[in-house]
Amino acid sequence: MRAALTEEIGRITASTYPTQLKQLHTIVCQNCSEADIILWAASKPCQVSALATNIIEALQQWPYVLEIVARLCIVPSFRDALLQQHPTLLFEVVSQAVTGSWQHNAAAIAMLSHPLPPNIAIPAASQTLFLGIVDHAVASPSSASMKPVYQLLKGGLAPLLGLLSHDTLTQLEHHFHELLRSTICQTDQCLTLYCLVIMKIMIQGAEDELSCTPGSFYETQELLASTPNTPRWKPTELQRYFTGSKVNRALHLVVLRVIRATKVEGEAITAEASEVLSLANEFIDYLPPDVREKWCTDNRILVRKIWEKASQPDLHRQTQVQVIAFNAEL
Repeated sequence: MRAALTEEIGRITASTYPTQLKQLHTIVCQNCSEADIILWAASKPCQVSALATNIIEALQQWPYVLEIVARLCIVPSFRDALLQQHPTLLFEVVSQAVTGSWQHNAAAIAMLSHPLPPNIAIPAASQTLFLGIVDHAVASPSSASMKPVYQLLKGGLAPLLGLLSHDTLTQLEHHFHELLRSTICQTDQCLTLYCLVIMKIMIQGAEDELSCTPGSFYETQELLASTPNTPRWKPTELQRYFTGSKVNRALHLVVLRVIRATKVEGEAITAEASEVLSLANEFIDYLPPDVREKWCTDNRILVRKIWEKASQPDLHRQTQVQVIAFNAEL
């Protein structure tokens, strides 16, 4: 479908007058994969800014265009083009998202899933948006509900961990600790890994001692007023999964997830395997070398099993590369 996407975007950007985006909506939201969109942007960078102009004009007339935004913002250059041409767009979308609009919610998550340009302030309502998404993930835990939490903390809301109150961070720590305990026996391969990697991000946030930066949303009075001067939060419970008493069990669980993910099956399994292995590699990269070395010494059979899985002749090449990278890091 990439050819159809490129052709339709070419038609839109070449049009002298504003044009309906229904066909683009169908292609982007129903027919195209994320890979198609990424490849379009890489092959046609000259269309990115022009398409952003058309999208901004169309947003004022047709609500369905928000769904196009949510899909296309997987490309950071497109999201940046939107914000360059309409600097208040993020504020408007996030403000609507916290009122319960699902279309604005999806668009806000997509726009905040990459680090923001330095001249774009994070809206004050982002804190409410993030905590609402966490509450939803806790109430209905799944990889689908947990993924937006991960995307936001890896993207535009990474600095938020330096602003949340001690009590809020302690509550988040408790939530993810309990979620991890409850997901160990579940068949959802990515849910456990999302919990572990989010824990890792929270620990890094505490270690980095994120501070206020000029031009950022920390200057927003609403957020500053909601953050009392409390003792600095320490992720004591979370650290046990990376350097303490629970690290061996956590690593063992991740390795089993990797082995289970390396099945020689269809495209759907390959996509899930890629997600599992990406998260597993992020987790293991954070572990101290001595922890990995000791675990490998104590679990030689599992280490050999991973190599056997990576050597399957019919294993998807991308999966194979990711498994080899995991084992090399291990």
